[in-house]
Amino acid sequence: MSEKEMNAYRLTGMKEPTDDMLKQLMKEVASEAKRKATEATEKLFKQLEETVAQRKKEWAERRNEMLHTQEENYILDSITVYIKNKNTENQ
Repeated sequence: MSEKEMNAYRLTGMKEPTDDMLKQLMKEVASEAKRKATEATEKLFKQLEETVAQRKKEWAERRNEMLHTQEENYILDSITVYIKNKNTENQ
């Protein structure tokens, strides 16, 4: 069936499509469905990659904050111990 014939045909109750027309129509529908599914899958994986990257960034920031807090606590503890030792020596 030629493309011209396919484009000219309209589904109505008056004239049944031929087997060739139905075959061509189903082929085109399947092709379009496959293309849309591929696009949707690509879009989904792109969004997933962006989400993972964002979460990694957030966790890295939280980890750095925790490490800095731990370092600050260690320094403060060290200073406190130093001051206690000095006070003990002076007594």
